[in-house]
Formats: sequence, C-alpha cells, structure tokens
Amino acid sequence: MKNLIVIVLCIGLFASCDMNKYTSVYIDNQNNFPIEVGIKTNNIETVYNVAANSTMDTLRKFTDIEYEDGEWEVTLTNGTTGKLIKKHNHGKYYQGDLSNSFSMKTKGNYIEFSVDI
Repeated sequence: MKNLIVIVLCIGLFASCDMNKYTSVYIDNQNNFPIEVGIKTNNIETVYNVAANSTMDTLRKFTDIEYEDGEWEVTLTNGTTGKLIKKHNHGKYYQGDLSNSFSMKTKGNYIEFSVDI
C-alpha cells in the first residue's frame, strides 16, 4: 500500500513539471504609438504587440528550437503605420541554448537591448 502511494505521488509530481524551455521577455515602449517587436532565433519566430507608453513582461517558449548557433534577430515596427523602425542582430547563442532573459527599451530613435544569461 505504501509503495502504491509513493508511485501515485511521484506520477503526480512528474505530471505537474513543465519540461519546456522559456526566455523571459520584457519590452518597455516609451513612444506615443504602438510597436511590434519581432524576435527570431533559428526556427522560432515571435511577434509582440506593445501598446503606446506601456510595458510587456512575458515568457517566450523555445522548446522546439533547432540546435544551431545563431544571433537574436530583432525587428521593431511602428504598430500604426507598419513602417520598419529598426532591424538588428543582437547577441550570440550556441547550439540553440538561449539566454534567460531578453529586454528592450525604446523611446523615439533610442533603442536599448539586453540579453542576459
């Protein structure tokens, strides 16, 4: 009976674990217009829509990434006009192993990126 309880507890504990890989994404838009931030790392591509004068703090799942070397490809687009503001490659990663966090701050022509391990 005790063994059965231990087995059930172990299965329940394992089932509650999240085996996915995530990067924390923080975007601070200090512009008077919405922006679209595109992030591409190998085969994983994500677009975030951030309202004017607001921030976004979320998780980016990259469990199914191809295990190749690369750079973070970041595009910043005006959410109202669709005009590309900036396209930038930032930070390197190896064998699909991404960092723990990505942050971006933008105000007018000023754009600051940070990729932390």
